[in-house]
Amino acid sequence: MLTAARVQEQSSESSPRKQFGPTPLSYAQEQLWFLDQLTPGSPVYNMGDIVDFYGSTTRKRCAKRLMIWCAAHEILRTSFSHSGGQPVQVISPEMDLPLAELDLSSLSEKGTRT
Repeated sequence: MLTAARVQEQSSESSPRKQFGPTPLSYAQEQLWFLDQLTPGSPVYNMGDIVDFYGSTTRKRCAKRLMIWCAAHEILRTSFSHSGGQPVQVISPEMDLPLAELDLSSLSEKGTRT
């Protein structure tokens, strides 16, 4: 499994986080946390995206790339919790994300079944 420290060894552009665990929220995170308290579980601030792949690839290569992204970007390893009655962010040193695979071969280019 790739860890943040291992990815850091491969990149000299940023310095690795020295501590993991509960960390105070940024101002922007506090705002979103507060809004989530008003309407818990609302997906309003979730952002989706589509990634197009050109050429051939394998499930294994996609999973490896996802792990590299997660190891390189701590925001992808960040979750939110409470400590002492206050919201905190918890940044994990590593994360194992299973890659979900959906067979869409029965759909046409317009998204309808063929």
